[in-house]
Amino acid sequence: MPKASGVRPTKSRVEFERVVDFEKCELAEGVRLFVHPTTKFKTVFLRVFIHEPLGADVTRIALLPHLLRRGCRRTPTMRAITTFLEDLYGASFGADVFKMGEQQVTSFSLDVVNDRYTPRNIGALRRAIEFLGRVISEPVLRKGVFPPEVVAQEKENLKRLIEGLINDRASYAYERCLREMCKNEPYHIYEYGRIEDLPRLDPASLREMHLRILRAAPIDVFVVGDVAPQKIASMVRGAFGKLRRGEVSMPPPTTDRAAPAVPREIVEKMDVEQGNLVIGARTGIRWSDDEIFALSMANGILGGFAHSKLFVNVRERDNLAYSVHSWIDLAKGVLFITAGIDFAKYADALRTIREELAAVQAGRISDEEMEKTRASLVDRVRSRDDSPTGKIGVLHEMLWHGRVMPGAEMIERTKAVSTAEVVAAAKKIRLDTIYFLTRA
Repeated sequence: MPKASGVRPTKSRVEFERVVDFEKCELAEGVRLFVHPTTKFKTVFLRVFIHEPLGADVTRIALLPHLLRRGCRRTPTMRAITTFLEDLYGASFGADVFKMGEQQVTSFSLDVVNDRYTPRNIGALRRAIEFLGRVISEPVLRKGVFPPEVVAQEKENLKRLIEGLINDRASYAYERCLREMCKNEPYHIYEYGRIEDLPRLDPASLREMHLRILRAAPIDVFVVGDVAPQKIASMVRGAFGKLRRGEVSMPPPTTDRAAPAVPREIVEKMDVEQGNLVIGARTGIRWSDDEIFALSMANGILGGFAHSKLFVNVRERDNLAYSVHSWIDLAKGVLFITAGIDFAKYADALRTIREELAAVQAGRISDEEMEKTRASLVDRVRSRDDSPTGKIGVLHEMLWHGRVMPGAEMIERTKAVSTAEVVAAAKKIRLDTIYFLTRA
């Protein structure tokens, strides 16, 4: 790969290839564009995702989008950005980070009305794309680094955000279980980082990290709307034309661990009004594996929907939980069960949850459970396919999880799953960590 290459605006046509119902092209080393032309929406939806592995720089990376959204060339203040967005007929803009498996993804979003539906053509889409390019690559600097007062403000904001996790007891309990379960894996790292890192973050090191990411991190740009792919490619190349790309650093593969022979049990006491039970399990099945459809069915039968065993039996029949739910992480191959319970019902709730999992693993699954779960999973695929942000999110995840397929194929594979396949997948669910947040 070349050590450095520029992305320069050009009128030459780019070569697209079809990926599901998106048109894909590579605009520079590690910079991919995905365009879905559709007349369904009067708004054009823009998303930019920048990938980094979860690791030692998690807090520094988490802080960057909060700094970048504060201002850029031509719109150097938040007030100027607000005015700019209002001039685009009320466009909406956001920047944040999220975790996808063992990757930390920085995301930028901008939704803008299509020029075809405005009283006058102001070039809203072109201006929106140019704005995104400036936000990402041309921040407000002072003496070559981020302004110290802005850094100080955003560090304090990030500190409050991290500290605020404890105020949402259910989310806090989930994070605590995850961190204990995966303590020696990148997956345990909170996407917003660690408070103890904040004092070491200074304007110069943050700018250095920003430049490194622009040079070497994989960047995916998604556009959904009534647009022409060639025109979008020209606009994006123009907006990102000052990036100097080097050799792209791809995130390492996801780590795998086996569950312990006996699940770890952790009880934490705090001033809480309700007990929060979180169970983490290993499955060894990820999106790239064919068994994922059977595992999705198993999870749906266990606790993914209102008709599932956990909801019907643990909550409704035995009155052991205020809420109970299960879900799987397609990237990591793990399953979590969460329940809000009375403090005194911990032992009974845990025992009954384990019994319901054992029932699925033993094949005690009714035809009604199979068909309701199948229908619910199919509806979920269809609803995501009808949403622009859903379409972007699904393709983005599939690309990074190692396999891409259209919604129609996902539906057919779901419809084809047998009870025997569900049981085989369920038998791979191995409890790893049981965490209970209870009152002091």
